[in-house]
Amino acid sequence: MAKDSTRRKILAILADGKPRSSREIARGSGLDDEAVQCALRRAWMKGLVLRTEKPLRVQSKSWRGPRGVSRFLRSYHMYSLRLGGEVEKQLGELRLAAYDPKLNSIRRESKAGLVLDFLRDNSAGAWYSTEIVDALKESNIGKSDVMSNVRRFENKGLVYVRGYRSHDGETPFTEGYLLTWIDRHKPREAAICEAVQKTEKKLKDRETGNPLLHRIHRIRDLLIEASQLPHTRRLCGRLRSFRLWMVSLRLP
Repeated sequence: MAKDSTRRKILAILADGKPRSSREIARGSGLDDEAVQCALRRAWMKGLVLRTEKPLRVQSKSWRGPRGVSRFLRSYHMYSLRLGGEVEKQLGELRLAAYDPKLNSIRRESKAGLVLDFLRDNSAGAWYSTEIVDALKESNIGKSDVMSNVRRFENKGLVYVRGYRSHDGETPFTEGYLLTWIDRHKPREAAICEAVQKTEKKLKDRETGNPLLHRIHRIRDLLIEASQLPHTRRLCGRLRSFRLWMVSLRLP
């Protein structure tokens, strides 16, 4: 019954023929944003509404407390009430289409494209996987969609993935894995170095409840980074920093 009530409120708002995003509908109805997104997707699959063929993108920012403001491109869809047997319609610059089960596999694949586009469009910085989920949630991107696709991109050399590293492997940070785009137009070594530095900058102001543990993780990261950047001035500086940390920690 709750689902039917949510759907009725959404369809009532769309009855004027004006296309709206899930956020606009949530604000207008007083419903939870996530509930609206789920209800819109069900309504689209049931043939009750039309949806933009491709997601729209807009510059957005999010306050991350001590880590400051994160800026990124947010992706979202616009929805419109479907009248009669409409398959698609043009509203200004927007092209909306009905759900087609035959294109389901293409739409699933498009999730990989959305994640990849986000990292490429926001290549100036590094992003936690949870931040990407937040940015793309209106396109029905979940945690599993991000990391399953990112691992494929990592294997292709498109994305650099960073987490806590130990002899047992790698585990995510509290906010998820840290991800950034690798510029394939640059020499590989330089591109990897740039990706490492972008994640380093992201982690710089990150709070931790255990400073000693954070320092140990930093030492491990420096060793791995050093193995990728031989015979450079940066490496020498990093190794000097590593020795100083070892002394300050009084490690054997």
